Amino acid sequence: MARTFRRGNCWYIRYKDSTGKWCMKSCGKGSTKKDAQFLANRFSSLELNYHHKAPVRIVDTGIINALEKFKDKILFRGEHGDKELSSVKREQAVIKTFISYLNEEDITRFQDIDEEKIRLFMDKRRIQGMKPKTRREERRVLHKFFKWAITNCYCTENPVDNIEIPKLVKKKPRYFSEKELSMIFAESKQPYYDIYKFLYLTGLRT
Repeated sequence: MARTFRRGNCWYIRYKDSTGKWCMKSCGKGSTKKDAQFLANRFSSLELNYHHKAPVRIVDTGIINALEKFKDKILFRGEHGDKELSSVKREQAVIKTFISYLNEEDITRFQDIDEEKIRLFMDKRRIQGMKPKTRREERRVLHKFFKWAITNCYCTENPVDNIEIPKLVKKKPRYFSEKELSMIFAESKQPYYDIYKFLYLTGLRT
């Protein structure tokens, strides 16, 4: 059985791993005795050993509630201040779509979402005709959400880590035809005529 103790301002759990060796794990900064007791009662020695390299202080909350909080309060924050409203709305749309998927699959707990469930979601979006660019954005936002969830101790793993990033289809550049070029040069006045001709002759612009 895992044991709890305090050292300084932090609570710890002492437990035996699968080989019978005693190990020690911090419950995190700001943890309380209640947190440590919760972990000691909830996790077996095997589970603690499995999550030894990840935070083990789990805050029991539903994944839908966490997604709603992330959508309404966290997405506005960028690395350099508040983000543009248009960017926030795009990311919020991704979260809403994912929430709808979870409701359809009757998934309410973090424990019930794994890499396979994320893969099924991405496959569903592809079948629905979503372009690679859209699916790349959805993967990015979901990866960001689970990274945030780990930081807040809602879960211990990011199920998006090993999901492949959809590849963008490279389109061949559209070139001006000879007729179009003749029209451009015919209508161009200096100094733009020389600028356009320079771009055309050097191949700097298609």
